Amino acid sequence: MLINPHLINGWVNGNLYIQTRESIGILPIPMDVRVASGMAEYHPSLDGKRRHHYLAMMQGTRKAILPVHLPKEHQLFRHFMSTNQVFNSRSKGPDWKEAPRVWNQYADNDDEIYYKVSTSVKCVHISANLFVASGTAKGILCGLAKDCECEANNINDICYS
Repeated sequence: MLINPHLINGWVNGNLYIQTRESIGILPIPMDVRVASGMAEYHPSLDGKRRHHYLAMMQGTRKAILPVHLPKEHQLFRHFMSTNQVFNSRSKGPDWKEAPRVWNQYADNDDEIYYKVSTSVKCVHISANLFVASGTAKGILCGLAKDCECEANNINDICYS
């Protein structure tokens, strides 16, 4: 305890507080979701030098879970949409539970591809369809797009024009 401390206005001594282990905005991925999505667990000795390793460590995954954002990821998505039955089944539509597993299997072997969860893949699918949709389908897709962080740069122009 300090006796007769000097009061300094506009300054807080951070050393007087106990540091927490909280992080804001980064959630650890539950084990069942990680396993179901085909993501490997984070290991500091193996994964500590990877790009975005802090995010991966906080998420508890070998690679960071990020939205589809790199050109190589967009190219992979287009490839899956044209060749992989999990992404483009005409009879039942995309399999949103299996799609991240297929994606993450590929991501494990490529440093420029990051892990995805089902909402990441779903949002890119919706964004891609917004560019070809018309009429009622467009309205439905725009409604769905509001519920996720879609990759479409001009989603407001598409949905609200």
